[in-house]
Amino acid sequence: MSRVNDAYGTAHFRQAEWLISALCGGGSCVEIAFLADGFVGIRDSKFGTVRGSEGLPQPTIVLTGAEWAEFTQSVLSVGCGTDVIEVIETADEICFESRGITLSYTTEEWDAFQGGLSLNAFVASQI
Repeated sequence: MSRVNDAYGTAHFRQAEWLISALCGGGSCVEIAFLADGFVGIRDSKFGTVRGSEGLPQPTIVLTGAEWAEFTQSVLSVGCGTDVIEVIETADEICFESRGITLSYTTEEWDAFQGGLSLNAFVASQI
């Protein structure tokens, strides 16, 4: 299975402008990209710093615009995922799972993401 799900390949995201929450302070963040065709990508900014990730395609969850809207509404109202993207919280991490891809975040990264959604405050990623 491709590390970028749906019918998308990594080429679709090479030219994308990746955004992070303006509340993300430590450089490790949930990254999102809005593509011209209405799809939304979600990835983890830590990926490139993980030993053994060199040369591998960035794991990216791809959602339609409608799926993104449903996901963000669910995150803001009840703090959880949807039928398409599951949010699993443990004591020390939050995982997004969708279509065979799992992304893991710290509670600080999750809080920054939720805050960015509630304030609609995302800025260009410098990572």
